[in-house]
Amino acid sequence: MEMLIESMTREMAKRHREEFWQAYFLENPFVLKILFGLPVVMYPSQASVGGTGMESTGEKYADYLLEARDQDD
Repeated sequence: MEMLIESMTREMAKRHREEFWQAYFLENPFVLKILFGLPVVMYPSQASVGGTGMESTGEKYADYLLEARDQDD
């Protein structure tokens, strides 16, 4: 756990752009489980979450869609 904290601290000091962290969490989904303290299900990144108007514009995308699972599931 200490190695993970040290690694993430180093990466945060580099002030990476959002795209770096998106790839990081896709490659290391266990980090999200540790951060949230719950098992999580990760859905595809950059998923459409609606917002499209009649002119087919304004669509919104989420960086991640996560679902927290109870420990009993």
